[in-house]
Amino acid sequence: MLWLPLAPIVAVPYGLYVAAVAVKEVLFIGWKRAAAAALIPLGAVLLILLLLTGPDEARELLVNPPGS
Repeated sequence: MLWLPLAPIVAVPYGLYVAAVAVKEVLFIGWKRAAAAALIPLGAVLLILLLLTGPDEARELLVNPPGS
């Protein structure tokens, strides 16, 4: 069975929204550029983690999280 954490399902999109609003307000840019400025670094971090763990370990982390 796939482990689904419920809090991050709500917290991550809200955090991304807050980051996009902050970038938009500080840099005086449009929504598309603000969203890209907030999402590209997050995507890069996730890609680096996937590359460091490898596909098998990343899948295992989702199926059997630490501490369970």
